[in-house]
Amino acid sequence: RGAGFAFSVSFCSKPAVSAAFVGIEVMPGTNLAVVAFLSTWATLVASVPVENGDTKGDYTVCETDVCKQRAKLINESIDECVDPCEDFYSYACGGWIKRHNISESKSWTGTFNLLRDELRETLKSILENMTLVYEGQNITDKAAVAYNACMAVPELGDQPDVMRAIMNLSGLTHWPIASDSEEIFENCSEVLNKTTIFTVLSVHVSRDIKNLNSNIIGLDQIGFSPVGRNELIHPEKERSKKIIGAYKKLIQSALRFMKPNLSDDELRNISDTLVNFEGQLANLTDPPEERRDLLKIYHRTTIGELQK
Repeated sequence: RGAGFAFSVSFCSKPAVSAAFVGIEVMPGTNLAVVAFLSTWATLVASVPVENGDTKGDYTVCETDVCKQRAKLINESIDECVDPCEDFYSYACGGWIKRHNISESKSWTGTFNLLRDELRETLKSILENMTLVYEGQNITDKAAVAYNACMAVPELGDQPDVMRAIMNLSGLTHWPIASDSEEIFENCSEVLNKTTIFTVLSVHVSRDIKNLNSNIIGLDQIGFSPVGRNELIHPEKERSKKIIGAYKKLIQSALRFMKPNLSDDELRNISDTLVNFEGQLANLTDPPEERRDLLKIYHRTTIGELQK
């Protein structure tokens, strides 16, 4: 069950959307896209406090600028030329789909993605402009101090010692390994024991898309950020050259930071090896355009089956 709202429309004209809340019951066989869209609408409307409202009938209409912006977003998401009784998904989401193309680097996009980006930028602005408080802190003060401490790291003089201590605690004392004479790992299990599985697989806990009443452990391919899958697979392409070149420079900077005595040739060889290996891993994954249908990449199993 979820929160929703009632609305009325006239085809191919401006639809009238009201904030009269109703209940939505998810029945077996319900189109999850429709449920997700209605839930998004409910979130957008419910997130705005009702102020300066006019009472009309048994519900209140919000007249603030924020409410009007939310209503505009909802109106633009609708395709008024589609009969909702014939194709409710196209009716409810058609306008939004027409206005938001999926970029080549992504397998999907949605309202929550856009809201997440907007929220991230808002939080960044707030944290960067707060007055730092070091005594009697509340949770917001602590977040601001932590954020600014992370951003100030490049200006600290003790960063090499701090990073070496972190690497030692992680069991990666000898990284980067520049020659065959240094200690190396014997097998993949030993490497994963040090670096964790997150370096080769994405692991998360989320709602089961086929059974919304239960959570599952999700295993998926990694995203190869910040470079990108296609750039790693095709570094020779013109659009990839600058990105791969900048990525190798970043790797070389990290290598020299950890071992200042490395030669330029060693830096180039190690960075080339690392990028080539990432390219091999990326080539084992599916491209974003083949992952847009979540049901096609959904394969439910048990931990017991995986252990076999």
